[in-house]
Amino acid sequence: MPGIADPVPVGIAGFAMTTFILSCINGGLVQLLAGLWAFRRGEMFVAVAFCSMTIAALRTNAAVLCVFVTLTATYLLLTLANLGVATSSLLPIGGYVGITCGVAAWYVAFAHVTSASSGRELIPTWRLT
Repeated sequence: MPGIADPVPVGIAGFAMTTFILSCINGGLVQLLAGLWAFRRGEMFVAVAFCSMTIAALRTNAAVLCVFVTLTATYLLLTLANLGVATSSLLPIGGYVGITCGVAAWYVAFAHVTSASSGRELIPTWRLT
């Protein structure tokens, strides 16, 4: 039908984007590069956090701690689901917890950028130390 747009390019573009991002995450390349960049800048906590997981999040702020807690929960739920433990329920729960982790990480990134660009904290992260 001439009046309806072709959905194939949109579908393929969506597939390409999600596959690309998931593969970057699974490969850890982007996170590792960010960790190495942080190391070069002298930001040791960020370097260690991006290059590995660390308990040091307990000494930063509640927003960063939320990212690591939800990330750990996501890994645990998805690992259990992939081992065959309540797969039909744990797999989607792990996905939702992972989405929560992603949103929390975006919040931390947004807070960091706004603080850096304004010279003061505009978006609260709730310091723990």
